[in-house]
Amino acid sequence: MSGLIIPVIPTRDWDSSLHYYTSFLGFTADWVWDKDGHFAQLSRAGLKVYLSDDAQLSAPQKLYFYVEDVDASYLPLSAADPTLTPPVNTAWRNREFYLKDPAGNQLVLATPFSRLGR
Repeated sequence: MSGLIIPVIPTRDWDSSLHYYTSFLGFTADWVWDKDGHFAQLSRAGLKVYLSDDAQLSAPQKLYFYVEDVDASYLPLSAADPTLTPPVNTAWRNREFYLKDPAGNQLVLATPFSRLGR
């Protein structure tokens, strides 16, 4: 089997979550469905996610996003939100930092040590 896996991120507050992902995290809304609930495809730098307010989805979730350079990703976000904790080195050989979206989903932005030359 081969193909693309796109995570579905649950939310109970559609407007706040859509704004968070597009304005704060810099995703683009490729399309938005707003009949019988809300569903959207968001993309950024080749990554695609779905955002949904489907009541059958349970929140919060924990999602890992692997990025080319976690420190470079952290800098503009920390300028917009000074409460963010800087990236840390983990025992599982990632450098990562953590965010929470308006629905309480934990987002982890990470870069493996191997990409950092460690």
